[in-house]
Amino acid sequence: MLTLIGQARNKIILLFVIININCIKAQQVTVELLNQNVVYKNDDGYHPVSIRYKLLNTSSDYVYLILGKKSFGVFGNPDEYIFDKEGAEIPKDQMIFNPRLLLFQSKNAEGPLKLTNFKSVPQFTPDEFNKRSQQELRIKNDSTEAVKKYKDLYFRSQPLNWVVRAKYINDNIVFIKPGESVIVSTDIDFALYDYNPYFENGVGYTLKNDVYRMMIKVHNDPLLIREYLDERNTTKIRNFKAQPLKEDCYSGKINLKVEK
Repeated sequence: MLTLIGQARNKIILLFVIININCIKAQQVTVELLNQNVVYKNDDGYHPVSIRYKLLNTSSDYVYLILGKKSFGVFGNPDEYIFDKEGAEIPKDQMIFNPRLLLFQSKNAEGPLKLTNFKSVPQFTPDEFNKRSQQELRIKNDSTEAVKKYKDLYFRSQPLNWVVRAKYINDNIVFIKPGESVIVSTDIDFALYDYNPYFENGVGYTLKNDVYRMMIKVHNDPLLIREYLDERNTTKIRNFKAQPLKEDCYSGKINLKVEK
């Protein structure tokens, strides 16, 4: 009798384990770096490199996530995610849903590089500087108008700085069907990620002529996302019965070669 009870108990435990395994597998997104190696020119010029990666939904559910595809967040601390709830604008280093590009010393692949100061953005002639300033002002004005129109459509009662964040989140939402993938190509110039030695913070790296190891981390905060979703994306989530990305995803490591 005891043996039968023990067998029944073991079957229940086994069934519970199988159910849990299936639940774990029920939602999974993998990140794969498609570059075999990346070569970065470290000099005074502007030399962006293209990083290609793939997000694959291996689960049985529709999955949604926020993914800033245009730039990377480069941080010394892999767990550092900033979201300024007071500021009217979101600087590049505060876009918390931009994937993090993590760099590792090839000789010590377990620890990310420490932030160190280095020569930053190239110097421009007065004419070049003026042209870039006018360009940036035009982009800023266009962006402000776009945010105002977006506010009128979806969030009339919210302050403009709140709407800026909401627009960023809703513009960067990605839906991935079960078994499907999204391929992203993002340009990065490491010289444009500066570091402030006075405040001992920033997002820059000193990249000497060497070989490093590089990987991508994708981070989402489902509770924060839910707060800012607009009507069209809320409807999509409901129609697709989509699930948010609940865990951080990491790619494997590839080589980053830095040369003159």
